[in-house]
Amino acid sequence: MTNIHSQDKSRAQDKSRAQDKSGAQGQSRDGAGDKTRSQARPQERARDEARAQDNLKALESKIDQLIALCAQLNRENRALKEENLNFQQERRDLIAKNELARARVEATLQRLRSMEAAS
Repeated sequence: MTNIHSQDKSRAQDKSRAQDKSGAQGQSRDGAGDKTRSQARPQERARDEARAQDNLKALESKIDQLIALCAQLNRENRALKEENLNFQQERRDLIAKNELARARVEATLQRLRSMEAAS
């Protein structure tokens, strides 16, 4: 990790030196170039800051949308879980009723068979 930091630091130093050289070349050619550069830099910074603010607002909006979606999905999930529990209970009740009906039919059939055998 230290090696990565030293590489980044070295690249930053190289970039800074290159910028210093290009700035020095602009001074040696024409002093008027400095004035436009100094005016351009604040304008570039202002543009960059405006873009950053726009990006931040867009990101905040997306995060708000995700939070709202998450809340909605949580509500739906709770409702579906409750509905599932209700269906499971209804299924158990139907199975119990079916078993009771089956037992009654079996008992009725048994009585009919015994009555038939007795006659």
